[in-house]
Amino acid sequence: MRVLFLHNNFPAQYRHVARKLAQNKNNTVVFASHRAVEKIPGVSNLLYKPHREPRKETHHYLRSTESAIINGQSLFKACLELKKKGFQPDIVCAHSGWGPSLYVKDLFPDTKLLSYFEWYYHALGSDANFLKDSNISFDDQSRIRTKNLPVLMDLAHCDWGQVPTSFQQSQFPEIFKPKLSVMHDGVDTDFFKPAHKSKLKIKNLDLSDADEILT
Repeated sequence: MRVLFLHNNFPAQYRHVARKLAQNKNNTVVFASHRAVEKIPGVSNLLYKPHREPRKETHHYLRSTESAIINGQSLFKACLELKKKGFQPDIVCAHSGWGPSLYVKDLFPDTKLLSYFEWYYHALGSDANFLKDSNISFDDQSRIRTKNLPVLMDLAHCDWGQVPTSFQQSQFPEIFKPKLSVMHDGVDTDFFKPAHKSKLKIKNLDLSDADEILT
């Protein structure tokens, strides 16, 4: 199987699945990203950079969308060179929101696209105004709503989507929820586990003054 991962940062949420797939010699695993500060055995890194930043003249509602489009264009050009070399993925796994997957279906129309959806933006009742002193203006509300444009494009043309938790799924419009599977990122229990008793260091505490401290 030939797998193409798309994420601005390598390896991000795809670390473990990319490593597992690469362990099978019958798989070809390519990971396209802006940077790769580490190496996963068996994973080929395709590095690309957006050719420019969003312009200052762009409407401030649309700067994040322009950034996603530029990112998508740059990824398209990088993958076009990959395609010329004969690489045709069976599946593309892409993080949505930053734009790398916006045009990948135009390049690989017969390839299945599995999009990873981390968040759908809401100005009210979500992450923008959870502090008591939050002051979300109408301008802020419109700007935050518009940030969903690249996400909506991915929702429309991906073959399937995944979200890490039911809470994150609940943020998406009802019309798209049947297209989203909840798949937790998982917990690395080899790393996150109780320390061996011999490694635990518990300092003896003098609690003689505890009552005074607590009063």
